[in-house]
Amino acid sequence: METILGGAGMAIRISNEDELFDLLRDLEDGKRLGPGDVIFDGWPKYEVIIRGEDFNGGVPTRIMPALLSFQRAIDEAYALSVYGESRRLSKEERRQTEIVVHLDKGSTKFEAPLWDALNNALTAAMKSMDGTQALIAILGVAAMVGGVWVVKLWLEARSRDKKIEFEANATKEETERFRIISELAKNNAQLAGAKAALEESNSQLIRKLDDRDSLVLGKDTEISGADGRAAVRKTPDDPVEVRLDGEYRILSVHSGAVKSGFKVSIENVETKEQLVIDIPDGTLTPTQLTSLQQGEWEKATLQMKINASKRGDRILKATLTHAGLGRSQP
Repeated sequence: METILGGAGMAIRISNEDELFDLLRDLEDGKRLGPGDVIFDGWPKYEVIIRGEDFNGGVPTRIMPALLSFQRAIDEAYALSVYGESRRLSKEERRQTEIVVHLDKGSTKFEAPLWDALNNALTAAMKSMDGTQALIAILGVAAMVGGVWVVKLWLEARSRDKKIEFEANATKEETERFRIISELAKNNAQLAGAKAALEESNSQLIRKLDDRDSLVLGKDTEISGADGRAAVRKTPDDPVEVRLDGEYRILSVHSGAVKSGFKVSIENVETKEQLVIDIPDGTLTPTQLTSLQQGEWEKATLQMKINASKRGDRILKATLTHAGLGRSQP
């Protein structure tokens, strides 16, 4: 990592994933940094390569819906990093996150240079989210879009669950980095939402591959269309990521102070459904924390945005990403 003069003074430059994970280790060791302390320099770049007869200098129409899904996932990851919630991006933001298609002999490459978009995310996040948590969310998104090992190890896990033979050929370091991002996502709602969106977009793309296609995952790894489709095939036991946004009342706080992360029991005003949600440290802005406290003390109705994982009718995990007093405006 190199410290350079940025728009807000001295900033740490991130130009590759080694530097990113060095910074994540510093944060894990207690170093206090915020979005204004980091600048991305020529990295990361999102890249997907597909080989096959239909990708010999072209893009078949069957892949277009999946390509649009990729674009939406990148836009959502950006919005979650910047604003702490999904929202429509401005025209300028969409231009910076746009996927570009390169047609080569024997393959088609989809890529999106994202360092300018993430630098804008760092600037905007200074105003909207807790400093360290916002930075972790943006660094996590950068790692996921900049490292092909993320897709390799995710597919290896899916293949193992389906008893399909697929080796990710991942290094020990890549495996450790995948573990770090997965652990960070458990305690950072914005990063968890971005991770789920990117994984779903990967699934949609792979489902559109036919048996003659292959997804290129680095210099020494490919997965065939047939094996890829089998790996991402949904089964009744697969958890599904859903949103449970709505009007809620707080029934009780389970433990801990607001600013250190805790669990609360809530009830949906309309359906009367009750559930327990996680509120990780740094998820909410000071204004949102005040709204949450008022909602508990005054028994006021809160408009909540909640990410949840379900298996059948059972909610496995629910995490609050936003809370505000009163009904949301259209």
